This record gives sequence, C-alpha cells and structure tokens, in this order.
Amino acid sequence: MAGGKETPRQKLVGMMYLVLTAMLALQVSSKILEKFIFIEDALNRTASNTTTKNETAVLSIEKAVEQLGNSSKELPKVELAKQVREKTSEVIAYIEETRMELINQSNAIDESSQTYRTGALKNTSVTGELFIVKKKGEEMKARLNSYGEEVSALLKQKAGIDLAFQPVALDAKDIPVFAKSTEPDVRNASYEKITFEKAPVGGVLAVFAQYKNDILNIESEALAAISSTVGSIYIKSDVINAMVNAESRVVAEGTKFTGQMFIAASSSSITPRMTVNGSSIPVENGFGKVEFTATGGNYGPDGLAKKSFEGQITINNAGKDTTFTVKYDYLVAKPVIEVEAAVVKQLYANCANELTIKVPALGVNYNPDFRISGGTAIKGGQPGQVTIVPTANPGSSLGIEVFNGGSKIGQTLQYQVRDVPAPKVQIKIGGNPVDLTNPVQFPNAVDLSLLVDESFASTMAKDNNFAITDGNIYVNNLAGQRQSLGKITGSNINLARFRGNIRPGETLVFEILSIERTNFQGKKIKVKIAGEREVIQLRIKQ
Repeated sequence: MAGGKETPRQKLVGMMYLVLTAMLALQVSSKILEKFIFIEDALNRTASNTTTKNETAVLSIEKAVEQLGNSSKELPKVELAKQVREKTSEVIAYIEETRMELINQSNAIDESSQTYRTGALKNTSVTGELFIVKKKGEEMKARLNSYGEEVSALLKQKAGIDLAFQPVALDAKDIPVFAKSTEPDVRNASYEKITFEKAPVGGVLAVFAQYKNDILNIESEALAAISSTVGSIYIKSDVINAMVNAESRVVAEGTKFTGQMFIAASSSSITPRMTVNGSSIPVENGFGKVEFTATGGNYGPDGLAKKSFEGQITINNAGKDTTFTVKYDYLVAKPVIEVEAAVVKQLYANCANELTIKVPALGVNYNPDFRISGGTAIKGGQPGQVTIVPTANPGSSLGIEVFNGGSKIGQTLQYQVRDVPAPKVQIKIGGNPVDLTNPVQFPNAVDLSLLVDESFASTMAKDNNFAITDGNIYVNNLAGQRQSLGKITGSNINLARFRGNIRPGETLVFEILSIERTNFQGKKIKVKIAGEREVIQLRIKQ
C-alpha cells in the first residue's frame, strides 16, 4: 500500500482485496459468498496479530529512546509513534462500528447461538440501502483514505520522513481488473458502486476485515520508518551502551536469575552475538535472554551475598565487529524456610499433618514441590500449603526437602514421627460418666465412651475418628469365679439380657482388646493400647 517495496505478505493481502472486490462486483453465487465468512475470520486473526506486533513496535521505540537518555532529539519520535497508534485505533474502531451497524440492520447474527444467519449473509438490499442510499459508503471512503494522508503528513512534519501511502478505498479505475474492462459502466464505476451495489452482507463483512489489515499494514510501515531513525546518530558517533535489564536485582539461592541483555538503540538491522561469563545466550529481536541458577555463599548480616556477572555483546558496525562489555551486580538472598503448623517438630503417623512452608525471599516466584523420606506429601491449593502423611514407624525421623523450579531450597526439614495416642475408655450410664469407685444399680445399658487426647483432637480433626472393634464382657461372681457373658463389638452395650446372670454385689468386667482409627483417607488403622488391653470394672450394688 505504501510507495516503497511491498513484502510478499502485503502483496498477498492486497491481491486478496482485489479478488474480494471483483467477486462482489461480478455477483458470484451465494454458495461461494457463504465461504467469505471463513475468509473474514482468517483476516481478523491476521489483523489481531498485526495489532500486537504494532503495539510491541511502539514499546520498542520507547525503550530504545529511553536507553539513549530520552534526548530532546529522540523523545518526539516516541510521541509520534503513539500518535500513529492512536489514529490507527480510531479508524479500526470506526470500521468495527460500521460492521456492527450492517450486522444489526441485516439481523445477521442469531442471538441464541451467536452465529451468522445464512439467509442474512445473502441479503443484498440492506448493503445498498446503507452504503449507497444513505451515503455511508462515501463516508467510509473518506475516512479510510484520509488515514494514510494524515499519517504521511505526521511523518513528514515531525520526523522528516517522506513516505506516501496509496488509498485504501479505490474506484474502479484504480483497480486493474476493472480498469481494463471493455464496459464503460464497470470501468468508470465509483468505489461505492463496485463495493456495495447488490453486494451480499457476507461479502461486505469480509471486505471490512480486509480494510483492517490495510490500515494496520500502513501503520506497520510508518512505525518501521520511525524505528529506523531512532539512535542512528549514536551508532555513527560510536556512543553505544551495553545494558542488562533484570526481573529482580535480588535472587534467592537455588533459583534462576532472569533478565535481558541488550545494546541501547538496538534495531532490527543489527544481529548481535551475546555471552554471559563466556557462554553464549539466545538472542531474539536484539535482546539476549540471561538465565542461570544463582549460587550463594559469604552472606552478610542482612542475609544477602554480593554477586556479579560479565556480559559481552558483539555487533557488526560499519563492516567491523565491535564488542561491548557490561558488568552487572546483583544480590543473592539466603533462603530461610518458615513453617507454620499446629504441631511443631512432631508429626502423627498416618495422619493429615497440615503444614504451610514459606520462603519469603522468593516472593511471587515461590511455587514449591516437596520430596518426603518416610512419608508422602499432598500439595494444597496455595503455594507452600502441604499435607504430610508419615508412613515411617513411630519414633523414626521424617525428612522434608523443599524444591522450587527444580532447585533445592535450604536444608532438609527433620521431624519425629509420633504414634497416635490411644483414647481412654470411660463408662457412661444414661449419658453421665460413672464413678467406678462406687457400686451402681444394675443398668440396662452402658456406653463405652472414648476420651481422645486433647492435643490430638484439637490439631487432627480429620483423623479424630475412633471406634472399639473387639473386647469381652465378664462377670466376677461372689464365689470369686469369672464367667464370660459375650463379646464387645461397639460402644453401646445392652446389659438387660444379662440381668438373670448377675446378682447384687458381683462385678461386671469390660475388657477392651482393640480400638481402630479411621484416618482422613478412610484407611482403618489399629491403635496401640498400653498393655495390649484395657480393663474396666463396674460393681453392682447389693
């Protein structure tokens, strides 16, 4: 579209525009026109990519000027690039507004499915009414073509750049396929007639997508022209600085230092070679990616170690290799692991021991993994949250290693594995605890209630689920003999059935042989009882 040499991509996009316009004017079949929706989608994706590229170009110009000290000679180029971007955004918004006006008037979109209506895409009357009768086409032609004229004037006035652009909206005489026609009506047709007269909605939507690409290509050429002038005087006078831009000057030991190394006033015409401490680094668009694992040592009282690296950038300047050296100082922070837990230094075996392990020095870069010896780790929803499930024998040691980005952080955390304390059995009658030192009236039923260790109950709510699973009931009769009454398989014991077997003054004996705990994973685990059994005696009143 510009006065200069076009790229193959620009030639292809321009050819597509000519084909689109010609097909509309020649009234092709509705089947083919429906396929223009696919063309519209492809062109819109291209426009989106070009927009991103142009936005990046403006930022690159601004960064280059900043690295050159924001001199009074270079700063206006940043403002010029932003003005071009602003004008482009206005025209793109106008095209989109016009597109939506056409869609609304033709009822082209099904509101329920948010897809185009096939019938509406074939509509030819609404385009003529809107763009020819209501003269929206004349307005669009003026708006599209004035954009290139305004950008050209800006380049000339503010940067001395002489660059002209061809109009976007063309009359038939400016399009080769029509200019060579033997029919005067075709050869002399206006832009509005060849674009919108009897043109189906589907075809016009594809043309609008092409207009966006035309405008964005003009902008690309304008920004490239501005960029080519930035810093040229500094290169000629050999005033070039090697720079490093790091994500953070402070980096924790065991994590990666990440940054960019570049020549101030770098341009697309320069392909530099870069090294850090003698090793080559990848270079993309003039920027070198600096990345290495930081090492600590010789920490000061503030927990920081002073480090540095040396980078070299080599460019070909006027046919000769020129190398620039930069030294960059940074600080390595000693990683300090902080642990928040309900139970400190001891973890219960086969339980959900919930910890929060933090390394403040890593900040937002902290996303740890954990390796466990003697257990398993279940990561939580937030960085540092972890549930440790010890599988090692009680009394043994469990180690937790903290890794971030594949690098180990700090020392291995050591914990002792603790056995779950066995609950005590308490007899209740009618819901009330029984004083075993005094005899009681023969009860019809008793409840064997389990008293769980307070510390365990308060910190291990997910694992506080105990049940009696085995035991025996006896009676010690007045003759000093023990008689078996049956088994214990739960907490609630019905004694009414034994009333005929027990006389006043005799003693009921409850022997607890097995207690099981159901942990947070639903796994049943036998609880170790001191002496392997617990015996409770209940005397009956005479």
